Amino acid sequence: MLRFENFGFKYENSENSIFSNVNFEVNEGEVTLLIGKSGCGKSTLIRSIKPYMARKGIVEGTIYYKGKDVKTLSEEELAHIGYVSQDIENQIVTDKVWHELAFGLENLGMPQKEMRLRCGEMAAYFGIEDWYNRDTDSLSTGQKQLLNLASVMVMKPDLLILDEPVSTLDPVAESELLERVFRLNRDFGTTILIVMHELEEVFNRADKIVFINNESDTSVVVNDKRNMARYLIENNNNQVYGLPSASRICSELYKREDVSLSDVPISIADGKRFLNDNFELINSYYENNKYNIDKLNGNSFNEVANAIELKHVYYKYNKDSDFVLEDFALTVKEGEVYTIMGGNGCGKSTTLSIISKLINPNDGKVILFGKDIKKIKDEDIYGKLIGFIPQEPRNLFSKDTVLEELLGKVKGFSYDDLKADDGLLKKIEDENKNLYDYITFFEIENVLSLNPFDISGGEMQKVAMIKVLLLNSKIIIMDEPTKGLDAFAKSKMASYIKKLKGMGKTILLVSHDIEFSASVSDRLGFLFNRRIISDAIPTLFFTDNHFYTTVTRRITRDYFKNVILIKDIFGEDDNDNNLSICNKKKSQDKNIDKTVENAKHKNTNKIDSNRIVNSENEKLDSHLMFRKLRNYIIVAALVYGIMLGISKTYADQRYFLMSVIVLLVSMIGLAVFFEKKKISGKRLVLIAALTALGVVGRVLFYMIPAFKPVGAISIIAGVALDPFSGFLCGSLMAFLSNAFFGQGSWTAFQMFSFGLVGFLAGIIGSLLRRSLNKGKSVSRKYIVAIAVYGFISIFLIYGFIMNFFTSLTAGKAIKETLLINIISGIPLDIIHGVSTAVFILILGRPLIRRIYRIKYKYEI
Repeated sequence: MLRFENFGFKYENSENSIFSNVNFEVNEGEVTLLIGKSGCGKSTLIRSIKPYMARKGIVEGTIYYKGKDVKTLSEEELAHIGYVSQDIENQIVTDKVWHELAFGLENLGMPQKEMRLRCGEMAAYFGIEDWYNRDTDSLSTGQKQLLNLASVMVMKPDLLILDEPVSTLDPVAESELLERVFRLNRDFGTTILIVMHELEEVFNRADKIVFINNESDTSVVVNDKRNMARYLIENNNNQVYGLPSASRICSELYKREDVSLSDVPISIADGKRFLNDNFELINSYYENNKYNIDKLNGNSFNEVANAIELKHVYYKYNKDSDFVLEDFALTVKEGEVYTIMGGNGCGKSTTLSIISKLINPNDGKVILFGKDIKKIKDEDIYGKLIGFIPQEPRNLFSKDTVLEELLGKVKGFSYDDLKADDGLLKKIEDENKNLYDYITFFEIENVLSLNPFDISGGEMQKVAMIKVLLLNSKIIIMDEPTKGLDAFAKSKMASYIKKLKGMGKTILLVSHDIEFSASVSDRLGFLFNRRIISDAIPTLFFTDNHFYTTVTRRITRDYFKNVILIKDIFGEDDNDNNLSICNKKKSQDKNIDKTVENAKHKNTNKIDSNRIVNSENEKLDSHLMFRKLRNYIIVAALVYGIMLGISKTYADQRYFLMSVIVLLVSMIGLAVFFEKKKISGKRLVLIAALTALGVVGRVLFYMIPAFKPVGAISIIAGVALDPFSGFLCGSLMAFLSNAFFGQGSWTAFQMFSFGLVGFLAGIIGSLLRRSLNKGKSVSRKYIVAIAVYGFISIFLIYGFIMNFFTSLTAGKAIKETLLINIISGIPLDIIHGVSTAVFILILGRPLIRRIYRIKYKYEI
């Protein structure tokens, strides 16, 4: 059904491929599991199956779906490929559960009766009838992901692609969702391609394992699961850390004893049999290992001062909702690693937000180092006292490259220094060694020149952690820190958390990752029914639990009393003891220098110019441009004349007729401009988003006369996209916003005025861009110039047209009233012009840069 043939990918501004020579097939009715380390390109690979989702870059080879190159598939054929993202929230697009199910069918134009039947059938199959009419934002994370799966399956796909579908789910929700996925394969024969780092639930149930091996630049395909486990163990590959616990117990014994790998255990049942068959050997290591005793009788925090205290805390999102936290209490000691566990939606992230002072409790006290948080200044909390890594790491990013993100946290260095000083990396190593060490320890050298929003979820997590660690805060709070990380990367993060503890840092975690939590925590608390109901050290916490316990505990429960992790049997792993990051990767210095050299000499221009928008490709042929402009001005003059005639002839519906004509002209303009290429739906979506922003802005500032962002958004659309997009955006904003302020004959004139302002901005912006930006994507001089144009165009063009309209409808001679209207309108025109310039100065640079990035990333 699906075949990858010599497939490879690399970013345009990178010399190294993310992966290459990928060859494998997914047969019809199969469940294929795709594994590999964080950042190896798994998400990039599967997104390439649907071309409109593919990442921007240089592609080698071909992907075939049912014998056809995926690039040649029609929209109807692509609809048979379903995709469920790891980004649960962003995949939901409507406000109601039933509407989310129906959304795709509506876009296919399915008759309502058939649509209702299809949605009802799917709701019953997935067991979501009880919340069929609920708001989507009221659902738990597990329910949202189940809804995402149901919304894809209602389209009846032949191939279902899942990208880390359980990365943010609690263990119970994870098991339930994966059971649904495998049931789809059993009941309907749906072909499934799934990307996972957590392999306990899926490894034994997949028909085929595909391992993306960056070390050899090839994909390794092994049909038999045991063969894949054997391959990883024999080659001592880091992906052994991600194998099921039964396989890892076998691997640890294989390192120490001459045991056969002919029948590698890959399930809990296999693990129990393996343990029983090799009990004497394994028990001898258990008896010699004192780690479990040290854990039970380790350092006590009873005499240590409190770092975090929550007393009688109550919190609800609004006055009509139930309490999320009720009489909540929590104590975390200085230098302690404390993890909060619990189901999705129980209030874990809310607790972290309260401690970080991102939200305030309705009642109760929050105390940091003995001081009420209300008495601590915000600037002393953020960064100095608390470093917070949110569940969504991208919320911390604002720069164009990873290197810029990190240098922004290093005192005395900036990205401009990087472009000016060839020895900056050496300076960072000499003067701020932490950054150098973090880059090498977390292995992010190859993504320094990339946009942080383009890297994988695991790499985002690493970059976010480095940003927070550079703050050197006393308390480090992490919300799902292992999301998107492969098992080996988790073990490295765990080792560094232990290092932070040794430095006296207080660590507060929220995690669904049971094994990770058990390996790093001094204490764990279980949040249920709005409060912590259990609080204990890891061994006591996990020993008697059924769901919230490790797989190792399930395997060894009948053999060993206190074993919850494999290292409780065999001792500390080498990676756990390797806490020195200063000397970890000295051998990679040359690679780092090469990466930064690329960032300095090659990527500085590409990041600022080519990477965001290819200036050469964007330049329009001057002769063609002005020829089209001439034709368009002629059309505009004719339209203006028709509008005048309509305003005199049709008393009742003239504003409607004129508005329609203006819209038609703007669409004709777009068609003319793109006469040699198809108008992109992606471009229209971008125009729609800008239009919505302008409409909301006008409504928001309606109380201030003439103070509105419509002109600014029109200008930004023209500058960042093209003249005709600026015209369409301006005219649509005027037309739609007047739905709130009242339609009339003035609507068409406003549409034409804002459209003309946006149209001319596209032409002028194109000319100014070359002279003022000088290699940068959006310079400050360029924004100032656009703001000046904004004031002039609104004051002269918009002001004159609307004053002329006022005179036209006054019922008197135009000559007698035009001058009076122009003079009397000057104050409002000045306010409107100034507000437009202000909006451009504030919004222009970030919006234009974001639009350039979207154009680059989605090839608009």
